[in-house]
Amino acid sequence: MTGQGDSERHWGVGKGHLLLKTGLLAITAFALSGMWIVTNPQTAHRQRPDAILFEGIAVNLVQGNGLSVDRHPPFRPEITRTPVLPLMAAGIFAVAGHHREAVLWLNALLIAAAVALGYRVARRLFEDDTAAYLGAWIVSLTPQVTGAANCFLTEPLAMFQLVLSAWLLVRWTSWQSSPRAPVIAACFGLVLASAVLNRVNFAVPAIIAGVWLSFQILRDRFRSWRAWALVVVFAICLGGPVLGWSARNASLGLSFGPMGVGKWTGYVYEIRRFRSYLLEPGEQTPQAEKEFWRHYRSPKGPTELIALDRQNRAWVERWFDDHRGRWLAAIPQRVLHLFSADRISVYRQPGSRSVRPTVHTVARWTSRAVWLFSIVGLIAVWNRKTARYLWLTTLAVQVLFSAFTACNTRYLIPFMPLLIPYSGVIIMRLWRNFFGRGLSKT
Repeated sequence: MTGQGDSERHWGVGKGHLLLKTGLLAITAFALSGMWIVTNPQTAHRQRPDAILFEGIAVNLVQGNGLSVDRHPPFRPEITRTPVLPLMAAGIFAVAGHHREAVLWLNALLIAAAVALGYRVARRLFEDDTAAYLGAWIVSLTPQVTGAANCFLTEPLAMFQLVLSAWLLVRWTSWQSSPRAPVIAACFGLVLASAVLNRVNFAVPAIIAGVWLSFQILRDRFRSWRAWALVVVFAICLGGPVLGWSARNASLGLSFGPMGVGKWTGYVYEIRRFRSYLLEPGEQTPQAEKEFWRHYRSPKGPTELIALDRQNRAWVERWFDDHRGRWLAAIPQRVLHLFSADRISVYRQPGSRSVRPTVHTVARWTSRAVWLFSIVGLIAVWNRKTARYLWLTTLAVQVLFSAFTACNTRYLIPFMPLLIPYSGVIIMRLWRNFFGRGLSKT
């Protein structure tokens, strides 16, 4: 799948120069992330519901109360959030005390690492250092990427997990026969598992990556016990954490799987967000949806949350019986919204009330522009199998999934450090075609 040789290729760029370029990208991304943290500070009354839940779980973990958002006993298990971010934050709180800013600065480091590593992945995908470097700079300067640092949410960690997974994937063929292969296979499995347990929508790309890796290991070595051992190590490290979390969910009354409760409530929320396309004048969504989201203010136990979601399911199923055609007709508008991230961060935008509408408009069109260039860049490198499959098995799968579930702009932010560098390919190709080859691939 990689299409590259086993050895690292520098395409005329020395190792020292490569490290310098990588470091400059990381420093810039970290500085811009820090700028949003400092200039648009997070305060308790401005936190989003999701952030309040994640922080509450982390605090309870540090205090020994388990994965719960209850502020008082009996500390009922939380079933709406994934566990990786709260566990990471709990580790920070245990060392630095309960300071949410420490999590935000770790976010800045994760984003910086994702941008820098995304550049290294792009070099191997395109075999064009200049295009990869330009694409990485576009990522670093995209406000929605660095602005994601200023939130107690899963996006910054997800960015790093996705890029790290891609880096391990494209480097695997050069490691497969080395003595370190079992360790790398184990790390790869754990990274993919952590990605799924951070954002459940990564499950399908993780399965595709797992199938591909297993195929690469066993190809031409089907009777090799070492090859099968590598597959088993990888499968245990990927499947063990995910299955363990799935069993925990099942014990609390959910379906066996990593997804928490809230699927049907999410459908109601999607219908309400796109009411101009989906709801008739005066048509109202059920009160159970609003009551479910009040969980962050007034925590509820598993039984009550499951009951509310079932009420929302009953409403959604009745609504689909009457309006399924309207849902399908609205897919283009909803998918366009998916690519139209109109916020620099999830908190209130900087500037006065008169300025904020302009900020939203600029951010929305910036998001659309970088994604458009990424799509055109994909077409430009279509003949490179790894670049093509990586794009399609990540973003295209997510868009297809979102089109029939929920199109929240937050869902695509983690993909930016990995896929926006594709924009550098088409920009450089146009430059070289119209202005000659003044900028080489090195």
